[in-house]
Amino acid sequence: MTSVGTVEDLHESAARRTGLTDFGTGDDYTGGLAMLLDSLKGEAALTPEGSKALRSFLRGALTARLFSQAAWAASPQYADVPIQRPVFITGLPRTGTTALHRLLAADPANQGLQMWLTQVPQPRPPREAWAADPVYQFLQAGFTRHHEEHPEFLGVHYMAADEVEECWQLLQQSFRSVSFETLAYVPGYSAWLQGQDWTSAYRRHRRHLQMIGLNDQDKRWVLKNPSHLFALDALLAVYPDALVIQTHREPRTAIASACSLAAHASDGWSSLFTGAVIGRTQLDLWARGLALFTQARARHEGGGAPGNAVPGDTAPGATAPRDTAQFHDVHYDDLVADPMGTVEAIYGRFGLPLTGTAADAMRSLAAASGTGGRPVHRYALDEYGLTGEEVDERFAALTGLPQAASPEAARDRMRQPSKRLVAWPPGCDNAGVNSTRQVSKSERRADVVRIAGELFAQKGFRATTVREIAEAAGILSGSLYHHFDSKESIGDEILSGFINDVLADYRAATGGAGSPREVIEHIVRSTSSTLTQHRAALAMLQNDWSYFFTQDRFGYLRKALGEIERTWIAQFERGKESGLFRADLDARLTYRLLRDVLWIPAQWGANAGAYATEQVADAILRLVFDGILDRSSRAS
Repeated sequence: MTSVGTVEDLHESAARRTGLTDFGTGDDYTGGLAMLLDSLKGEAALTPEGSKALRSFLRGALTARLFSQAAWAASPQYADVPIQRPVFITGLPRTGTTALHRLLAADPANQGLQMWLTQVPQPRPPREAWAADPVYQFLQAGFTRHHEEHPEFLGVHYMAADEVEECWQLLQQSFRSVSFETLAYVPGYSAWLQGQDWTSAYRRHRRHLQMIGLNDQDKRWVLKNPSHLFALDALLAVYPDALVIQTHREPRTAIASACSLAAHASDGWSSLFTGAVIGRTQLDLWARGLALFTQARARHEGGGAPGNAVPGDTAPGATAPRDTAQFHDVHYDDLVADPMGTVEAIYGRFGLPLTGTAADAMRSLAAASGTGGRPVHRYALDEYGLTGEEVDERFAALTGLPQAASPEAARDRMRQPSKRLVAWPPGCDNAGVNSTRQVSKSERRADVVRIAGELFAQKGFRATTVREIAEAAGILSGSLYHHFDSKESIGDEILSGFINDVLADYRAATGGAGSPREVIEHIVRSTSSTLTQHRAALAMLQNDWSYFFTQDRFGYLRKALGEIERTWIAQFERGKESGLFRADLDARLTYRLLRDVLWIPAQWGANAGAYATEQVADAILRLVFDGILDRSSRAS
């Protein structure tokens, strides 16, 4: 096991190399870096070569941060640059995103993100000045050397300093990028990333576009990145008028090619991240990404109830329908067969002008791309321990392909065997048993909620991954997205159901003309029963209180608990005024004490022994109203 380094020494190394010290704040990048380093050290099984390569990779992200901060400080006017209707191309890897991106970037009215400007962000100099720029020269020499040493990579993904590239390198500065998962086996980082909100990373991304495009403010941005699949809500929160193009290709081909790209890019870096491990991790990664995007896109195209967007796996998103012309689909075969027809359809869909100059530039690029003489990229699923049927199964709900017969074969391929914590109900064919009745979608959804709740209660909400929920339920993680768009959506259903039931108890108690004592007795008895029925939700709140109460999506919890507190305090004050309660009673402190006394027994579960809920409620009420002293001893 080799080490890539520490957060501190990578910062020191980046600062020494650049002479800069301002890494910037506001996106909690060090948390992601620390998690990634832990994962690389403990899970990735890196070789010395891999450790060196990934150290350089991470240090490069930090040096880019330094250059970005310096460029923003040197050109503060960047903050006034508008970003209007930028085009984002996304889809599974190897579905034509690069070809389409470069085609659209050939339009003189558009601007793309050149590779060298992702490495050393700065306002884009005039094109004729690039060749004389020492930074450009250094980076181009590095790409040339890489092509000479690794000619086989030319057929996989050609790179050059002046080529437009994926914008994941901007997100990488915030260490919120699935690119790291395509280079090493980092399940710990992957699980952490699934629970993160990418909005701050996209805000930094936008600042980059403003700064890099400072000298080309009249040009529309055209960007591409398959990892946008994982964060459409965050993207649209920062770029609400974005034009999103989704590319499509037969998943068997796309996944085989993505595995091949990962294998070539990380060749010799790990004794583990090879062959079947690459196959399993990349299949899971991209199936999950496409599922997330499909759910988010449907929500944005069709609208949704407030709160549907998720801080954590996703960021604040749409609460009203968007213009469906904000999205467009491109199929790989159509792009290859008719590049200009594909472009014309895009421009027509979005209402963009396609000039003769732009069309000529695109035709020239399309013609030249077929005569490059680069090596043919060959790949096959079985090189990575995958079968076509397994890929079809993972993508069936998202592409219309038929479902494979059994999910067990796919689950058994995972590195660690799954342990189902809770069985599906009898007859549920998702568990791989013979079905004796048709199980409705609502029943399966309810089972997922129940199983997830038990996991959240046992492990904590933040520590539980979508994969663990799916494995405990006996389904594939991709199938989970048939029912929920994210882990937060499951948590939302559990917590909102719980808090609504509790509020119903309190409102029923205060809805009549009862005395303070009668109201409190009603609250204690009804709430004791309700809390017992919602043990998982109660444990979630107690274990991850600090998380839920800082997330906008779960803002209703703050409101509800505020209402509950006001109810208790009002009854205590009424009791003081009527002489029922002592005049020196501290209503707020007493509420807090009784709240915890009321909540704790609900967590006893099997440890409650012979105490029924009603007995516990009686004991609490006797304690409140009668105390623990014997009346005769109290008199003496």
